[in-house]
Amino acid sequence: MGKAGKYTYPEYPLGDIIESLFKIKEFFGESIHGELEREAIADAWNLTYGSGTFNPKIAALIQYGFAERAGSGKVKLTQLAMDVVFPINNSDIEAKQKAFSNIQLFTDIYEAYGDKPTIDQIKWLLRQKGNAEPAIAEKKAPEVRKIYIESVKEVSIAEEREKTVETGLALSGGAQTVGEVKVPEGVIPLRDGDVVIWLPPTFEAVEIARSLIDHFERTRIKKKRSVEEVMKLENEEQEK
Repeated sequence: MGKAGKYTYPEYPLGDIIESLFKIKEFFGESIHGELEREAIADAWNLTYGSGTFNPKIAALIQYGFAERAGSGKVKLTQLAMDVVFPINNSDIEAKQKAFSNIQLFTDIYEAYGDKPTIDQIKWLLRQKGNAEPAIAEKKAPEVRKIYIESVKEVSIAEEREKTVETGLALSGGAQTVGEVKVPEGVIPLRDGDVVIWLPPTFEAVEIARSLIDHFERTRIKKKRSVEEVMKLENEEQEK
């Protein structure tokens, strides 16, 4: 884990650890609910157990609140992790928000400077609030900013998806509306059959859309496939 003065922080952004959670789910299957060997988790992540890449990732998993230590060489995933990999309604969105807030440094940066702090602002916070030595603050600030910005982005994407789900998409007589909310001027509807995506013509909007679709595929499609597989097996049993 990273350290600067009184602060400790994960060396991986929230999105990377979310992705790692799904790899654990795929690797362990039903046994994901029990105690997990760290060495097996290394295999799930295709990393060398005890390496300089593996250890910080396990530490980040624990720091975000997705896992807890469970004896020698083992960890156990928390309910927060289950809310992400087995989402019910918007439990994964709330879990990401909670995981972000579990990092005190992230909370302090957000309260002081919002979602896009400068390196100099983070240096100042590490020195003034974290009591970090000037040289340490100078060295750590760029790394902290990169991890923080990527983590904020993951939470922002989740919140944006929640707003979309709550509001709902509607097409009415060619008028551009989202639920009862008028779509801002300049937003372009992209349509292919029953699929409609509303996008403003900006690179940022395209990146957000890609992230939303990736998230949907990770958290929804796999679950749907598993249900289909169960139904297929049931049908095969009935045919026997």
